[in-house]
Amino acid sequence: MTRRTLQRGKNVPGSGDLRVRLATADDEIPLQSLLSLAGYKLEQAQLDTLRTNKLATAITAGLDAASAGNATPVAEGLMTGLAREASSGPEEVHHCLMATTLPLVAIDRNGAVVGASWSEPPERVIQALITELGTTGSDAMEIYLRGCIGVSRFSAVAVDPSVRGQGLGATLVRTTTKVLRQIGLRDIYGQIRESDQLERFYEQLGFAVLAPGQPLDLSAVFGVARGPVPAPGERLFHRSLSPIT
Repeated sequence: MTRRTLQRGKNVPGSGDLRVRLATADDEIPLQSLLSLAGYKLEQAQLDTLRTNKLATAITAGLDAASAGNATPVAEGLMTGLAREASSGPEEVHHCLMATTLPLVAIDRNGAVVGASWSEPPERVIQALITELGTTGSDAMEIYLRGCIGVSRFSAVAVDPSVRGQGLGATLVRTTTKVLRQIGLRDIYGQIRESDQLERFYEQLGFAVLAPGQPLDLSAVFGVARGPVPAPGERLFHRSLSPIT
């Protein structure tokens, strides 16, 4: 995957005329509508960043480094993008989170948005760890960086009812996984309601679905045995990607 392919879009296998690409400011309204189907509402800070097309800037920098043959794109490209975003103002944590957020949309032959996914660093997990450890200043920022370059969370995957059954949801998940693996992230995970019966869907895409109530250990990312805990009635799904080098 290259920056150009991610931005222009890639055809969905077997669909004929559907393609998946990076979301832009022009997609705001249908993107919000689709994400709401999955129970996810974008916050104002996310919308503001989407409107300026500054989401995923560190991710596209990592893709550039990988395309250039760099063996450590997460170290060279992604960290370069993060450094650029973090130096642009006092809200460096916000910049890092937005720069490593990956919003995708699926487009039909008429240019209409008919599918969407949103993956991002697990901010609540990162903040909980910082609070628990009592970390401040540059040490806290290091934990944020570890999270941003180490792990991503599927916050939502949604497909318009009119095009369901064409493999679009699977393509959104596969594309996200491919991009994040290519730039060197270590883990990706998400959370599903037990009532949704999506275990087989994610298992077929290479994810392990954890037992009800089972937390996810992200010690490989943060250096301590901490991670997300599923809410009652929900389960985590998880997939290991290539290790950070």
